[in-house]
Formats: sequence, C-alpha cells, structure tokens
Amino acid sequence: MSYRDKLTGLYNRAYFDEKLKELNNKEFFPLSFVMGDLNGLKVINDAIGHLEGDKILKEISRVIKNSCRKDDLIFRWGGDEFCILLPKTTEEEAEAICNRIRKNCKLNHKTIIPLSIALGVSSKKESKKPIDEVLVEAEDKVYREKLVNEKRIKKNIIDSLNKELFLRHDYIKEHINIVKKYAVELGKKMNLSEKELKNLKMLVKLHDIGKVGIPEEILSKPGKLKKEEYEIIKTHAEKGYRIAMFNPEFEKIAPCILAHHERYDGTGYPLGLKGDEIPLLARIINVVDSYDAMTNKRVYKKSLSAEEAKKEFKKNSGTQFDPIIVEKFLELGRI
Repeated sequence: MSYRDKLTGLYNRAYFDEKLKELNNKEFFPLSFVMGDLNGLKVINDAIGHLEGDKILKEISRVIKNSCRKDDLIFRWGGDEFCILLPKTTEEEAEAICNRIRKNCKLNHKTIIPLSIALGVSSKKESKKPIDEVLVEAEDKVYREKLVNEKRIKKNIIDSLNKELFLRHDYIKEHINIVKKYAVELGKKMNLSEKELKNLKMLVKLHDIGKVGIPEEILSKPGKLKKEEYEIIKTHAEKGYRIAMFNPEFEKIAPCILAHHERYDGTGYPLGLKGDEIPLLARIINVVDSYDAMTNKRVYKKSLSAEEAKKEFKKNSGTQFDPIIVEKFLELGRI
C-alpha cells in the first residue's frame, strides 16, 4: 500500500490512521494536531480548471513542509484539507508552526490567488481524552477561523483574479473604464434607482472576470476563431458566474454576468434567454459592451466608425439588443 499522496508527495490519510495508533501513547504526549483547510480551491477548480488548482495544492504543500520541523508528520487529509501530527509538542509550539505557515503564505507570490489556509490546533495531554475529541477541537477552530476571515479572503481572491486578468490582457482594464462611463450614463437615462446603479457598476467591473479562465492563446488570437475555440470563449460567462457566486457580496449580479451575452431574440448564450427573461442590467451591459467592442480596435478585428456603429445598433435592435435600451443609448448622443 502507498502512503504518499500522488499530487503533493505528502503522507496520505491511510498513513495517518496507522501512525496515529502508534503515537496515541503517553510517551508521545503532548500529542498536538494542526488541521488546515485551503481557501479558494473550489472556485479555482470550477472557474480556471484543475491544473491551476493542482498548482495551488502543490505550492501550499511546499509552504507547509518548509514551515514545519524535520520530524513533523504532514498529511493531505482530503481534497483541500491538511493535517500535521506533532508528537511531544505543546499547543503553544504547534501555534508557532501555524504562525510560520501563515507568514510564509503571505510571502508567497507563485499562485494565481494569494495562498491562504485556515488553521486550527489542539493537543492531547493525557490518556483519558478520546482522540476523536481532540481532532474535533482542531476542526472547530479551523471552522471559526474561516468564518471570521471569510469576507476578507473571498474579496482578496476575486480582486486577485481581476488583477490577473488585467495583467494578461491590458486592454480589458481600459474596456471596463469605458463601459462603466457609458453604462452609468445609460442607467441614469433609464431612471435606474441608486441601488440598481450600484449593482450596474459592480457588474461592469466583473462582467468579464470569467475570461481569466480562458487560455491566453485563444483570447488574444488575431483573426477568426475556429468553432471549438469560440465555444471555449463562450464559457467565460459561466466561469464568471461561478466566480461571482463564490462571494455572497456579488451573488445579486451573478445572474447578470451569466446572461450578458444573451440576445434579445433568444439566440444568445449560454441559456438562450429571450426578451425580459434576460436581466435588465445584463441587457444594458450587452449594449454598452458591444458599443466599445465595435468602436475600439482589437487584435482580432478592426474598429467601426461612430456612424457604422449606429447602423449596427439599428440593424440589430430587437434581435441582439433590447430595442428600448438601444433607443435610450442613441439618445445619449454618443454616436
């Protein structure tokens, strides 16, 4: 039987169970445990892919190993969970190891999101206490730490994904600034409430975040995309939806991210929504996003003049675009 996790090289759960039988003895007391739960792995696996998730798992494993002492036993406990078994180690000494792990995570800049792991410590000091209770204590501390830091960590992860997107594709940041300017003007023209305008601004910032999960060679490809490449590009709406749903703060705009490439006639993607089935803010973004795409040069196409863009909007009003929103946008006098 193998006692090593194939991906990380750490010991696996089977070896933990065997080793625990050996160490659950007073000669090894205090027997301390550090439980750890890696933050953000699921959203990376869902939105970017398991290859990127595996890189994060390997890196956190390396950080934990480098933060521990030579004889400490480190286990991959589950998908994103880790355990460190520390014989003859006080709870205070185990906490010092946790602090080293946290410090080394902050110093690490090798992953797409900041390395972050919730940690909990417990210690068995005498024979009477059941080992299961000791493990539950450590797991409870992990849970409490995740609750306390959840909002900050989730914000940091999404901010990091946005930053990564801008680094890969510098035009996207300028695109967002342009779209924000016109979207707010259009929203006010349509008498949106302050709350709706706030959500619209949030949507502008994150509507393309799913593109961070699209291979760079496809997203930046000059010329026409192959059919299979276009299908990959289209997944950015779903990827963006998953990223937004990761943070409760953005849940309200997640359906709009998912729907911002739907067409008014029902021939868009990914769900084929039609007319008012498409969220209002997504219909607004569709118009403004398309205007910027039409009038600014990209690696894959030339730009249109203002007059040509106006003709495109009139031509596609009622098919690609909500006709009322097109009318309001043209009334702004931008084109």
